[in-house]
Amino acid sequence: MKHGGKALFGVAVTVFLFWFVFRDVDPAEVWANIVQGNFVLLFASVCVATFGFFIRAMRWKVLLAPIKPDTRLYSRFAAVSIGFMGNNVLPLRAGEFMRPYALSRLEPVTVSGAFGSLVHALFPDWTAGSGAYAMVGMAAFFAATAKAPTTSILILFEMTNDYRIMLPLMAATVGSVYLSHRLSPFSIYTLKLHRRGISYPGREEAERATQRMAASRQGG
Repeated sequence: MKHGGKALFGVAVTVFLFWFVFRDVDPAEVWANIVQGNFVLLFASVCVATFGFFIRAMRWKVLLAPIKPDTRLYSRFAAVSIGFMGNNVLPLRAGEFMRPYALSRLEPVTVSGAFGSLVHALFPDWTAGSGAYAMVGMAAFFAATAKAPTTSILILFEMTNDYRIMLPLMAATVGSVYLSHRLSPFSIYTLKLHRRGISYPGREEAERATQRMAASRQGG
């Protein structure tokens, strides 16, 4: 989607949400309450809140230093603003998950690494650094796409030589492989062979699994 289409889509979503929130609100009553307000205090509160976002964006640079020390202030500030917007409209502070995703779209930072930096900021004595989350996330992603959890675990252990990472690494890779098997029985390698009609070990089993998945979806 080009930039013009994205802007138009964003405007459409904004208009719909404004309508959804204020559909039962009397505009005259809202305007009367606004006129009675203290605009000096309103402006001061907006400045204080915005400055708080700026401070959080500055602190986030320190937390991201192990994986990406030169992130831009603009990207961090935009991600923080998007996250707090999500906290205001979504339950259970779901905006905290939007912050690392937004940053990963603006900077060459993985979602798992950005999320790990936020978790480490909340629980510095209980969790590892953001780099550990990034590595576990990469291993889980490779395990899911290649259907190779053991290979992912061994590669990452050889890279880190740290036994403390083994338990979260095993949980992440096994969980990702389970979810990927639920979505497709093929790996990124066997899928190409299957599409070209080339025989490979385990092809018949993968085709039967595909048929079972299609039947279960039709039955559901």
